[in-house]
Amino acid sequence: MVAAFDCDRVHELAAEFGYTRCQFDDHQGLAAFRRTDTEDGTPEIVRVWWRTRTVETQLKHPRQGANSLYRKNVPNYTVLRAIFDYPRVHTGRGYRRNPEKNTPCPLCRKRFRGAVGAVSHIEDGHCPDCRGAEKARREVYKFVRAKNVNFTLDRIGYGSDGDGYDSDGNNYICHGCSKQFRTLKSMMQHQENKASCRDIVSFNPSTMQLGTTAYYSSDDDEW
Repeated sequence: MVAAFDCDRVHELAAEFGYTRCQFDDHQGLAAFRRTDTEDGTPEIVRVWWRTRTVETQLKHPRQGANSLYRKNVPNYTVLRAIFDYPRVHTGRGYRRNPEKNTPCPLCRKRFRGAVGAVSHIEDGHCPDCRGAEKARREVYKFVRAKNVNFTLDRIGYGSDGDGYDSDGNNYICHGCSKQFRTLKSMMQHQENKASCRDIVSFNPSTMQLGTTAYYSSDDDEW
């Protein structure tokens, strides 16, 4: 386990290079700092999780717009100092990109970072084209059943309108481990986090995709 950075030392380095603290959370071990880029007036933000030595830099890039990069296990104060001095110093060592918002909601077209975000947006009732969580969850379930995907629970004739949806119980089953879930997003999150369940699920690319990608056709984006 890596030794934590000293919180006071992190603040000293930030102040040395003209940053102002804009966020602090002792529970998370997080301190965030903001500095205005004198070249184009856009802010540079550096977030430091001092206990895990993780650093996020949030910058505006000419071609990509605002973007974030994360680096884990920053080895020492010399590297941390270099990041504060010039956040664009990224060499690719240890960094991972913040996922792009490349998955659209098939109804309202708002974009999300992955299919779980898009499905959550609908099932939570936030999509303006399908208001109300309970209505949205029923519609998602009916869509999945219509596509003949085998991870819905089989309850023929169940429910007030005979569609099989149970508003008070589970509606989906993971065939990797037989665990049941009330919502599609819960099952997706489960499979996304458990490789043995994610890999065992088959899919038909002409209708929808499973796992960490879109649950609808990537060709026409339609449910």
